[in-house]
Amino acid sequence: MHFHRLSIVMMVSIAGLAAGAHAQDSVPITPGGNDALLPYDATSQRVRYVVDAVAVQTSWGNELLVAPVLKASRDADPLFRTLILGSLAASPSYLESLAFASRSFSVWSAPGQGVHPTANSPGAMVALTNFEVQFGIAASEFGMTTSSVLGATVGLDMDTPSRLYVERVMALASRASAAGADTATLSLGAVDAAGMIALRADNFNTIPATATRVLGENLLRVNTPARSGSANSLAAFGGTNFASDTGSTTFVVSNETIPTNTPTIVGAPTSAPFVLGLDFASRFRAGSTTANLVTTTAHLALGVAGHRGNPTFSPFAAGGGRGLWARWQAWRARACRRPRPARSTCLTCLQAPLPLWTRHRVARSPCQRPWHRRHTQRTQAGWLRPSSISHRPPSAAGTARSAWGEMPRARP
Repeated sequence: MHFHRLSIVMMVSIAGLAAGAHAQDSVPITPGGNDALLPYDATSQRVRYVVDAVAVQTSWGNELLVAPVLKASRDADPLFRTLILGSLAASPSYLESLAFASRSFSVWSAPGQGVHPTANSPGAMVALTNFEVQFGIAASEFGMTTSSVLGATVGLDMDTPSRLYVERVMALASRASAAGADTATLSLGAVDAAGMIALRADNFNTIPATATRVLGENLLRVNTPARSGSANSLAAFGGTNFASDTGSTTFVVSNETIPTNTPTIVGAPTSAPFVLGLDFASRFRAGSTTANLVTTTAHLALGVAGHRGNPTFSPFAAGGGRGLWARWQAWRARACRRPRPARSTCLTCLQAPLPLWTRHRVARSPCQRPWHRRHTQRTQAGWLRPSSISHRPPSAAGTARSAWGEMPRARP
């Protein structure tokens, strides 16, 4: 397997959302307490923190970076400590070379420290003005009746790829306050690299007597970087659906009668964000607002009566264009021309220190896997060629040649 930035960030985000890891988490100051963030508090709408990932080795000898990137929110029901994480999403691509006004991220290494305003003591702060790479992640969460969607953008400096700079944002909640009535049930669709989230909402599992519960079938997009400091929820007034944070939340499908699947999103860095969806009338829906929503059945082949499942989006360079691998190779070429410190992290295997010169002249392999060492030693007389290095041993069937260089064939 060839490691590149996209595979690194996807493995980090999914592992961090789905399971625990022996990397730093936060625990409350008081033993037995609860430092999960309540979705409705102003202090919980946006928090920034650092997570240091750890390496975990797979049964095939590959190394993954694993980190607890997101924690579920606190449940308003006192019988439960947190909501339950449901569906998960990670952006299919990433942004490069982002510059921004200085942002401070909390970093901690002691029990009791964290980002909760009262249950944690504050950690140290580190300020940044740029990321080399950024991707987006999101999760839905639910309780007995309540539901919400949270998102995060994760920034990296590829000199230290195990350190993640996380900006966690409450995208949308099913109620306006902890004691309020639920006005919607929320289902996560997708997220792009800039933190734009697509989701679905209806009034299933809400109390019929709630006069402001959302109407009909709805698809929305939430711009998490534009989220305000107050809770964001949905409501209906006078037969029209509204979001409380109008500056960040846009209806794409609103108050329709035909059941609609959860959507996906096409967004950064591919294009301006717009939502894609399918419904139970076999219609394809696409748009960024209700005003420019396109509806068609022309996507169905002749003789196909309908479709099943949800749409998905993944970037693809047609006609041999500059795809993800080519962009990774270009980034490595640029990195090789930069002045570097005497020792740095090996970006090929992400583990051992590697002596680096201005153009990464390699004296010996930092990775002790025999197939990695063999390929790397082959380059001692010249420059390191990332396309000639594999992290998977060749199978009995041998290796195959391609435009990427020498690659082992997949195991059966």
